Amino acid sequence: NLEAEVQALRGKNFKSKIDIAILLYQRFFSFMNKKKFIVLFDSWYCCKKLIDSFSKNVKWVSKLRRNRCIDVGEGWISLRDFLRSVNSWRYKSISVGEDVYWYYEFEAEVKNLGKLKLIAMKKSKHARLVSAVIVSNLLDEATSVVLHHFKVRWNIEVCIKNSKQLLGWNDCKVRAKNAIRRYW
Repeated sequence: NLEAEVQALRGKNFKSKIDIAILLYQRFFSFMNKKKFIVLFDSWYCCKKLIDSFSKNVKWVSKLRRNRCIDVGEGWISLRDFLRSVNSWRYKSISVGEDVYWYYEFEAEVKNLGKLKLIAMKKSKHARLVSAVIVSNLLDEATSVVLHHFKVRWNIEVCIKNSKQLLGWNDCKVRAKNAIRRYW
């Protein structure tokens, strides 16, 4: 029954979250009148379809899931397996604002996305687990600049959490404009 409902929705101009993100980007880009800006997005949106929709000169920063495949010159390997092979002495300390991070930076070919800058981050130099992997097409920028851009993205997370909790959007399960108005 659920599958039939999904098929019915797709027949009625159903858009995935990637399609909606592309639409928002296109509207925003036309509004910005070719000014320089950097697109920030979550790992859920870090995919070929979205990135291919960007203009060639658009710069972006995102998180990358550790199950993605990368090529660092020796063939395709999962990012998770590659990061396990990186010794902790290769991680360096960096300050971004008031925060201190431990990072390992490298460039790699990410499957379906191209050559990108990757920054693996840990809470401490000898922590076993990588807490996040930041990915960007800002190949020539300093690590601190890329991390600063990604840190700005945290404000977006706080805004989304507040709107879900304080405005009740966490329970909202409607899509149609009239249904949204009624919900409000």
